Order: sequence, then C-alpha cells, then structure tokens
Amino acid sequence: MTVRSDFDGPAPRRRPAQQFPMKKVPGLVVALIFVVVTVGGLLTSWTRVEPGMVAVIKNNVTRGETVQTASGLVFHLPFGLTDVFLLNRKVQVFTMTKDVGRGDLQTRDNVKIKVADGSNVEADVEVNFKIIPVEAAHIIRRVGPDEAFKNKMIRSYTRALIREQYGLLTLEAVSDPATRTSQNVRVKEALNESLRTFGIEVTQVNTTRFVFNKEYERLVKEKKATSQEFTNQSAAQEKAQKEQEAKIASATRTKNTTIIQARGVARKRIVTVENEAKQLIARAGGQAYAKRKEGERSFEVATNEARAIEAEGLNTAQGIKRLADAYARGGVGLVKEAIARKLLGKRINGRPYSLSEKIERFEVKRDSAIPAATGNREEK
Repeated sequence: MTVRSDFDGPAPRRRPAQQFPMKKVPGLVVALIFVVVTVGGLLTSWTRVEPGMVAVIKNNVTRGETVQTASGLVFHLPFGLTDVFLLNRKVQVFTMTKDVGRGDLQTRDNVKIKVADGSNVEADVEVNFKIIPVEAAHIIRRVGPDEAFKNKMIRSYTRALIREQYGLLTLEAVSDPATRTSQNVRVKEALNESLRTFGIEVTQVNTTRFVFNKEYERLVKEKKATSQEFTNQSAAQEKAQKEQEAKIASATRTKNTTIIQARGVARKRIVTVENEAKQLIARAGGQAYAKRKEGERSFEVATNEARAIEAEGLNTAQGIKRLADAYARGGVGLVKEAIARKLLGKRINGRPYSLSEKIERFEVKRDSAIPAATGNREEK
C-alpha cells in the first residue's frame, strides 16, 4: 500500500540535456595547444642572470656552449632546447670542520693528518675560492651543474694536499704557526695548479683548531707559555732598546743643534772681528795718511826754516865780510861804524836850512839824553 503525503506534489519536469557540438572540439584543442605552447615558450625562452653570477648557456641542438658574465636577461631556445647553468662567481668559502652543522657537509668533516713522526693531528680547513668566469663552461662540462664541483673538486683536492703537505712535517713543526702558514701557501699553489684547468681559482687556505694528543697539548701549552715569556722579555728588551735609541737620537739632535749654534756664534764672531780689522785697517790708513801729510808739512816748514837760516847765515857772513873789508880799509870805516853804533835806535829830525839846492850848513840837535853837537859840512 502506498501512502501519499500531503506535501507530495506533482513530479518536476526536467529540461532535456543539450548535446555539445563535437565539431568544435578540434578547434578548442588547437587553441589550447597554441596557448600552452606560446606561454611555455615565453616562460622557457629566457633566464635572468643576477649580479655576481655567471651563466653557461648550452645549446642542446648544436651542442655549442657560450658564457655570459654580464648580469641581465639571457634569451635562448625554449622547451629545454637550451640549458642555462648559473654559477656564483663571487669569492666563496668551503669549510671542513669538526662542528656538526657548520661546515659544507653539515657533518663532522675536519681533516685527519698523520705527520712525519707518526702522530695523528686533526685540523679544520677553510678554502677561499672563486669561479674564473671565462672558464665556467669547463666546470659544467667536466664536473656537472649546480655546486657539485665543491665536493668533487675542492673538497677532494684540498684534503689530499693538506695531508700531503702537512705529512712532511713533524708534530713540533705543525704546532708552529709560521710553519703552518708557509705550508698553507704551498697547498694553495698546488690547488691552483690542479683546479685552474677546471675554471676554479683558490685565493687562500686556512688551517685552524688543530687537535693533538693530550700529552702533546700539555707540552705545547708549556712551550707557548715559555715562548710568551720569552716574547715578553724580548718585547721589554726591544722597548728598552727603542728608548735608548730615542735617547741617543735626542742627544744627537741636541749635539747637532749645539754644534750649529756654536758654529753660528763662531761665524758671527769671525764676521765681527773681520769688520773690526777692516775698520782698524781703514783707520790706520787714515792715520798714516794724516801722519804722512803732517810729516810732509813739517818737512816743508823745516826746509823753509833751514833755507831762512841759510839765507840769514849767508847775509850775516856777507855782513861780516863787508865788515872785515871795512876793517881792512882802515879809519874811515871805523869812524862810520862808531857813528852807526851811536845812532843805533835814535831818531834824526832835520829841516832844510835854505831853499837852495846847495846846503851850506848841517845841524844836529841832541835830545835831553844826548848832549848837543854842532858841526859844519859842505857838500860839493
């Protein structure tokens, strides 16, 4: 028996399904393929090269390879017809350490070394390297893409050369930092000889955190303490030597300054003495000239005086001669001389007795001191 509910109504009428036209399918498929090909081509036909990267472009059709070192877009064949491998060309560090999670392998990876005397040594190693941009294709061709070259090339070669170079040293030599530095340089040179052919250049090799056996570590610490004490003493001696050198240099500068000053004073004195000598010479020359002139004048005066004395002597001699001649003539001369002596220093006043030219009378009047005398004289 069938129970009919009041809510039951008449059955709904369904719209008949429409048939999709099959003739449009090929066109849609072609359009979809075209869109997929176009979008895929656009997405796979270029690669961005970031700064600091180098791109190795490998054409899988022609098998040719090109390298692009400049940053920017690289356009190439789509859909895998061309492969572009990107490599970091900046300086990178490959680390092999005993600390888990810190090195490139993320495991304990320090290098174990057996040195010349048979002892075992462990060390952490760091290798600084970079890609040679123009040789980047050799890495992809001979090693593989991405960073496979780090483990296959850098790690393998470095560990082998570290063991080789450090295996030549004794345990004591390995503990010397200077010796380790020289060995690291040799390791770097050997690495470059091998890795440059792959387009890899090593710039530096560092070895740190050496692990020795406990007894040797104790000896090394004691040696380091002794070496440090010696270094301190050497530093103190060097400091004292430098202080002594500074004092010597200061004394030398003082000496040189004193010598220069003394030379200056001596030179000044020499110049002063030379000037005084020149002044004395000039003064002596002037005095000599004055003395010479004074002597010439004295000579001239003496000459004149001599000449006057000579003339006076000659005159006296002539007078004496005349007097002698007068004495030789006799009485008249004596009378004249007596009269001359009487009249010496006397003044004779006279006046004419007559206006005529013929004087008939001559009279001489005495003054109060000399008695008067009268006499007559006629002149013809």
